Amino acid sequence: MENSIQFLSLRLCYSDSLPGEVFPEIWFQPETISRVITCFTIEYRTAEKVKSLLQNLKLLNEFPLPNNESLTSNDSHIYIRERDQVTFDVEYVTELKPVTLHLNDVLYLFEKYRDFLHRYETCQIPGLIPCEKLGSWLCVPREQVKPEYLAALEAQSSV
Repeated sequence: MENSIQFLSLRLCYSDSLPGEVFPEIWFQPETISRVITCFTIEYRTAEKVKSLLQNLKLLNEFPLPNNESLTSNDSHIYIRERDQVTFDVEYVTELKPVTLHLNDVLYLFEKYRDFLHRYETCQIPGLIPCEKLGSWLCVPREQVKPEYLAALEAQSSV
């Protein structure tokens, strides 16, 4: 079963219930497949973790197929049961049916996702600054602000 990914959208969602928490989200057509893939963004929230996932997927695809190798996180699984086919299974957790995509589609999707996360983590998306970097940024990097202004700002915030 092959599916091609259309209308890819990568976005960040901010949580009102958990201040400072940002949740990456993947959306594409067909949405039934997108909903299953998005469940894995909970585990793969950094560019480094997605990079590791990509490497593991490439390695799993090289194993002899009878091994049914998988990447497991809690009750979510990524399987390679047939050459160049990746199955995402979150049915136990979400009751969404497993989906199978061609390896090239999965690599394309997660490479775009990794690049998006890397741009976010390195403050390359205008207007989006990761919460952990807010202490080192005003609206520009602190290194580019005159020390006198920073001193005045610190004095003002301590009042």
